Amino acid sequence: SAIEGLKKQHLGPVVFSNSQHNVLIITTVVLLVLFMIQRFGTGVIGKSFGPVMILWFGFLAVFGIVNLINYPMILKAISPYYAIKILFSPVNKVGIFILGSIFLATTGAEALYSDMGHVGKKNIYVTWPLVYSTLFLNYLGQGAWIIRHAGDTAYRHLSNLNPFYEMLPGPWRLVGILLATLAAIIASQALITGSYTLVDEAIGLKFLPRMVIRHPSNIKNQIYIATVNWMLCIITISVVWFFGSSQKMEAAYGLAITITMLMTTVLLHEFLKKHLAKGTALIIALFFGFIELIFLISSLVKFIHGGYVTLTIMLGILYIMWLWYFGNKRRDHYEKESEYVSLLDYRDQLSKLSADNTVPLFTTNLVYMTKIKGDYQIKRSTMYSILDRQPKRAKVYWFVTVNETNAPYESNYTVDLLET
Repeated sequence: SAIEGLKKQHLGPVVFSNSQHNVLIITTVVLLVLFMIQRFGTGVIGKSFGPVMILWFGFLAVFGIVNLINYPMILKAISPYYAIKILFSPVNKVGIFILGSIFLATTGAEALYSDMGHVGKKNIYVTWPLVYSTLFLNYLGQGAWIIRHAGDTAYRHLSNLNPFYEMLPGPWRLVGILLATLAAIIASQALITGSYTLVDEAIGLKFLPRMVIRHPSNIKNQIYIATVNWMLCIITISVVWFFGSSQKMEAAYGLAITITMLMTTVLLHEFLKKHLAKGTALIIALFFGFIELIFLISSLVKFIHGGYVTLTIMLGILYIMWLWYFGNKRRDHYEKESEYVSLLDYRDQLSKLSADNTVPLFTTNLVYMTKIKGDYQIKRSTMYSILDRQPKRAKVYWFVTVNETNAPYESNYTVDLLET
């Protein structure tokens, strides 16, 4: 949507055409570069996020106010009276489904919970009033511009009018395109980083298969999963070319956001049940859920216009998680019966092997990175590796289990000397 602003723009000697094909090529290049730099970590890039976003939101506020001044009557839109009036007006032929056309104005709120996990609630509390007010002023400015230019012959037959870019005076349009592109990249970066974190948590909960997780910096949340990165890259670019324009992509995006909001409310209810009375938790969840359900119903009409893409991707991911989770359940059940043995049962045998000078010394310290369960349960294959056929004699046998915690900078260890 940001790159689409380049259509018909003059950048020095370069003149951009009105071709959507060129927009797709530039967008693809930007996305490829974005995904290619992920392996280096986002610590350095992240330092520029704050200043860029302050510029972006300041830009939104200034030009919102500039256009708002030209038609101050737009401030009446603050009153919910007019929204309710148009919703039930005979002029409104689509009824409640009209809410689907304005739902994207609420997007971003659904990401607050995931952002809070990365940047902390204090940062959200401080920045949200700025973000909300600047967006509010810009939307009012766009509304004022539309009302003032509704009768212009130049816009009468345009179906893909972008009021944000149109309301910017000549030389400022390229600045707006640049800032919008940078803001879109930063928003995309937040989603990519969030995807790594979600996959990391899903792997820990055995909802997804294990993947190689790299830490490009010394910050816990700064992780890089190559498999996720390139899968996201392929799917993102495929979606961009499949839809061809941001206008056609709105249906899929809107449906995704409404489902995300509903899922957040379900999780919120589960959380509140542990901290409040069940009745109070239910009332809070129903309050938010009712509003989100209305938006979901209004967005369902977009299903055939692209919402099915969202549902297809969601069901694909859900199927993989379902398959892996219950597959692990079956495997664990099988392994508990036949694949695990008690290390205590083999303690004497290991001691005798270590003291048996007739067997060649394999190594002084033999270390096995393996999961030791309750009651010293260890995989049978680990013991067979030491004792079967060619016994591996060592002075000391180490069975090391590593447990990763969420506590920052934590590094504790315990040693259990089984021989004593």
